[in-house]
Amino acid sequence: MPPISLNTNPIFDAFLSPIGSGNENAQIIISFDNLLAQSNATDADGTVTSFNIKSVTSGTLFIGATAGTASAWDPLTN
Repeated sequence: MPPISLNTNPIFDAFLSPIGSGNENAQIIISFDNLLAQSNATDADGTVTSFNIKSVTSGTLFIGATAGTASAWDPLTN
């Protein structure tokens, strides 16, 4: 029987500083690398590969590889 491997949950508590800013009603592009660099996210078992969005309090969040292919985030389907 192979040994049982335990997974340690990744840790994320806060962003260290604001991720981006801009003018009202203007798109602000924030990459995964921007989020990771400004966070205290760690994973003892490997590399942090994603963030789980729970809510958006203002504006519209678009998720995608590029601004042209991004779609609006919907908490019921994402």
